[in-house]
Amino acid sequence: MNHNGKWVVLLTVIVIHLTLLFIVLPHKPLKEKPVTPESVRIKLTSSVQKEVPVPDIFKPEVLPEIQKPIEPEQTRTDLSEPVIESPVSQEEPVVLPIETGEQSPKEPKLEPVKEIAPVLSKEERSSIRAKWLSGIRSIVEKKKRYPKQAMLAEIEGVVRVQLTILLCGTVQSVSIPSQKLSILERATLESLHDLKQVPPIPSELHESILTVEIPLVYELK
Repeated sequence: MNHNGKWVVLLTVIVIHLTLLFIVLPHKPLKEKPVTPESVRIKLTSSVQKEVPVPDIFKPEVLPEIQKPIEPEQTRTDLSEPVIESPVSQEEPVVLPIETGEQSPKEPKLEPVKEIAPVLSKEERSSIRAKWLSGIRSIVEKKKRYPKQAMLAEIEGVVRVQLTILLCGTVQSVSIPSQKLSILERATLESLHDLKQVPPIPSELHESILTVEIPLVYELK
């Protein structure tokens, strides 16, 4: 037996002894680590996450910052005038009414009492009308002018002039019911052309418009 053959036999004996020892001696099984969801997640995320290059189109454009000009502080030059602080107005709190379920009793509405006009007799109404007409006649008499031609011709007569009067006393019209006006009638209309206002119609007569006739006597003395 040569030298190499001895080494082969020696190694074979050693392997046989180690195999017997491994079979004879008790050995503990290796503890395997339990597989948890977190470990699987870590492995998956570590394996999946890769850097994906972002194209330049989706990258936000970074605008340069615009620097605002620094305004110089306003310094007070006039120190002679004292600084007056405006008083702080203290507003009073607004108290809102609290609504309750109870309803306040409604006050009865008082209707205005209509005045009842007194009922006048015919004599009383006639007396009021006569007094009102007397005031109008006095105004018309003051405006009457005797024409000179009638005086020279010694013309006398009675002119009956009609006045249409509104409730407020405005004279609506002045007329003489005659087809052909005489000198006295023409003179009467000329003297009353500016008559615009007379005493208003009395409320006791219950009339809104009246046409009255005033006789004017032209007589030479």
